[in-house]
Amino acid sequence: MITKSSGVTETERMLAEFCERSFLKLWSYPNPFKDSKNGHELCDLLAVFGDYVFIFFDRENQIPDVSDKDPQNLEIDGRKM
Repeated sequence: MITKSSGVTETERMLAEFCERSFLKLWSYPNPFKDSKNGHELCDLLAVFGDYVFIFFDRENQIPDVSDKDPQNLEIDGRKM
C-alpha cells in the first residue's frame, strides 16, 4: 500500500486535494522524495499516466498592494514582473 502525503503548505494541500478528487487520483503522488536518507523533495506533485509524466511545482508568492503604480512596471524584490 502506498501512503500519500497530503501536502506541506496550504497550496500543496490544495493541489493534492484537486488530484485526489479528479481523474489523476490513481496516478498522482504528492511530495515524492528523491532519497529517504536526506529527505529532499523531488517535486510538489508527480503524476504518471502511461508514457507521460506531469511534474508540478508550487511557488507561493505574495504580490504587494501597489494600486498607485502601473502594473506594467511592477517590480518585486528588485525583479521586473
